[in-house]
Amino acid sequence: KKTAGGVEPAGRAPWALAVFSLWELKMANQEQVLIVGGGVIGLLTAFNLASAGRSVLLLDRSGLGQESSWAGGGIVSPLYPWRYSPAVTALAHWSQDFYPRLAEQLFATTGVDPQVHTTGLYWLDLEDEAEALAWAERENRPLRAVNLSAVQEAVPVLGEGFARAIYMENVANVRNPRLIK
Repeated sequence: KKTAGGVEPAGRAPWALAVFSLWELKMANQEQVLIVGGGVIGLLTAFNLASAGRSVLLLDRSGLGQESSWAGGGIVSPLYPWRYSPAVTALAHWSQDFYPRLAEQLFATTGVDPQVHTTGLYWLDLEDEAEALAWAERENRPLRAVNLSAVQEAVPVLGEGFARAIYMENVANVRNPRLIK
């Protein structure tokens, strides 16, 4: 079978063919951007394209933001960033710098506060602490050794028995469910 546009729908579910045919009809009348997936990435893409004046059609197989975006941890950094490839490091840097600005823009435009919280992150007694500090120096990230008394003051429920700590001040988390409102 072929659709009106001549595209072979091999392996598609029947509903996908119907949606694709409907999309073809709409495209015949106007230029639109089709986004498949209504999670955080799909919604933000649709938001940015619509803000730029584009007509957007967003499709999702269930409710918007109800799958992995709803349950995501929202941490805007890998747990051990020095253990990842340069590509992941670059993406993490970009995200850490981008999300606070995105949150401000979304709040100003929509009134929805995605609740980006910059809390920082402590690591205790790491075997690869020297590598972590060298990575931070090389990548110009604010990771530094800290006194354990400062950690215990900041995190009073922390138990005893730790010898060393490092801290990165700009690690943030995002309330993913707020991004899909």
